[in-house]
Amino acid sequence: MAKTFSLKKANRLRKNRDFQIVYHRGRSQGSPLMALIARKSRYGYRVGFTCGKKVGNSVTRNRARRLMKENFRLMQGRIVGNWDMVFVGRAPIRDADFKAVGQSMEKLLLKAGIFK
Repeated sequence: MAKTFSLKKANRLRKNRDFQIVYHRGRSQGSPLMALIARKSRYGYRVGFTCGKKVGNSVTRNRARRLMKENFRLMQGRIVGNWDMVFVGRAPIRDADFKAVGQSMEKLLLKAGIFK
């Protein structure tokens, strides 16, 4: 059977309370394009994506989130352990392409010890 790459609902941070817990209790890693805030979890891995208003208007922020989501979706099979993660897009992400976002995300996940 083929391995599925979809990002399931159970693997997404959805509630504001969950995001706040990660923000306050997580450890952060940064790159020019995005920041990663992660903390150990009991529930397997869950991930959330966000961008501040400095990234641009809603169209630009949504595009940045889509780029982050798609890159994460393709990399999620390499995650080791149980983590809650939030990726926060920074202003330079508005000019970045798919490959640059993926490379930045991979470096952050390796630096945080989330990847093998």
